[in-house]
Amino acid sequence: MPPAEKPRFRAKRKVKGKPLYYNERTQRRWNRWRKRKRDGLLASLGGRCAHCGSLDELEFDCIEPQGHLHHVSGSGMRLLFYEKQAELENLQILCKTCHRRKTALDVLNQPECPY
Repeated sequence: MPPAEKPRFRAKRKVKGKPLYYNERTQRRWNRWRKRKRDGLLASLGGRCAHCGSLDELEFDCIEPQGHLHHVSGSGMRLLFYEKQAELENLQILCKTCHRRKTALDVLNQPECPY
């Protein structure tokens, strides 16, 4: 009797750049997870700009800059990065205007070129 043949697994095929298992339901679930994570993190950090108290256009900001690698990662990885920074007490919420000002000051105060 021949040995049982092992099942073959195909590499995941892609359709228009998306994995074959991708569908709208998966995307909706992912969006809900991302929104829950972001809203929870915002709430745990006070839910308003740390500088001016604004509630509009809030963004996460590392108090001590951590480089720019997390900006090029996907939103899920970025949220996990921000959660870790919050645990280390290196994260604050800033409105868009305050964040731009702080980033400009951080760039001016860098002792060496960031590139």
